Amino acid sequence: MVDVVGLFYSTGNKERDKDKAFETSYTRMFTVMLFTYCVLLAYFRAMNIEHPELNAIVPALGFYMSTWSMSFVKWMWVKYWYHNTNKL
Repeated sequence: MVDVVGLFYSTGNKERDKDKAFETSYTRMFTVMLFTYCVLLAYFRAMNIEHPELNAIVPALGFYMSTWSMSFVKWMWVKYWYHNTNKL
């Protein structure tokens, strides 16, 4: 007899692991940065803002820096909050 529940659960975990790997990958991070830069560059050019190439860098770098801080925030959350709430 085939363990349908176990087969589904195993497949679901693999898919979740793939999704998590992509969500935390450098490929995704740089793709989002590039997309942010391109969209803002087009917007800034349409609005005739001075030096749109330089001004579009700021939000893209802000996103990149936020990914650094989120790792630290996650580490702090797991260490001090998550473990304390799961002791119940």
